[in-house]
Formats: sequence, structure tokens, C-alpha cells
Amino acid sequence: MDIRNFVTNLQQVYQEIESEFSGFQLKTGITCPSGCGKCCLNPEIEATMLEMLPMALEIYDSGEAQVYLEKLENHLDQSCLVLRDSSRCDFYRSRPAICRMFGVAGYHLKNSSKTLSVCKELKPGNSDLFNQKDFIQSAPEFSQGSAKLLALDMGLISPKYKINHALKLALEKVLLYAQYNKV
Repeated sequence: MDIRNFVTNLQQVYQEIESEFSGFQLKTGITCPSGCGKCCLNPEIEATMLEMLPMALEIYDSGEAQVYLEKLENHLDQSCLVLRDSSRCDFYRSRPAICRMFGVAGYHLKNSSKTLSVCKELKPGNSDLFNQKDFIQSAPEFSQGSAKLLALDMGLISPKYKINHALKLALEKVLLYAQYNKV
């Protein structure tokens, strides 16, 4: 595997996911509150190692891989390590899929009906809209983004880890790859 080509392909999938979710935002007029970043402060946010590879490669390219690995050792169960000032991501361009999926997304229940996962910051003032059948049906789905990631590499799409743990694993993978291959 050529890690740079893999990350390029992953970034293309990210652009598709981001386009779908931002298109939904534009169509509905519902956006994250300016400067919010509360989801980034949640230490329970999960990602896969695959999702974190672009960020890990960017950190490696910056020459900061060892510094970040050391920071991550003591930060695994805390909020996202790359968050600065409670609402700014130091690696926004290479953020994982979960960070690209806007705070309103659909998912299917066991009975196959579609429902929404909605960020609690967006609920006030929008609850009537979030209960409308047309709105629910038009919402992009988490599973569509996951399916696109799965198509890239089935082995790296699971398991999910807390975000800092996933970044640590991705950095270790990039460093291991760099030892044995030209990165």
C-alpha cells in the first residue's frame, strides 16, 4: 500500500461526504452555531484509525509525529488533542469523517424507519422541523459515509476508538510505514 495514494483516495471520499452534508446545510439553512466546537470537547467522540490517517500523515509531514505521540499518551481519554481555543481544529483540512458529518444526520432503526441524530445545540427552535417526515427523509445518513470508507479498506474501518486513541494508532501506522517504505 502506498500510504500517500491511500490518503489521497480517502480525502476524495471525505470531499464527497462533506459535500453531501454541506449541501444539506445549504438546502435547509440549519448550520452549526458559529464558533461552537462542543462536539470536539466531547471525549467520547469515536473514529477509526483509517479516518485519522490523513491527519497523522499531515502531522508526520510537519515533523511533529513524536511530539504528538508523547502528548497523546497522556491525553487518550480527553477531548480532541488537536482542538485549539475550544473551537478551532489545528488540522481542519485533514479532520476525520465524523467531524465532516454535520450535526443532523439520518440513520435507520431496526424496523427500517429512518430517524435523526441531532446535535443538542441545534434542537432549540428547530424541533418542529426535525420531526417533519420530508426533512427526515432528505437528511444525509451516517451509513452512506461509512459505506464509502468501507469500500476503501475493510480492515481499517473498525474498530472505533476514542478520537485521540485513533489518532495515536494512525500516527504509529504512518511511522511504521515510514521506517520500511518511502513516505
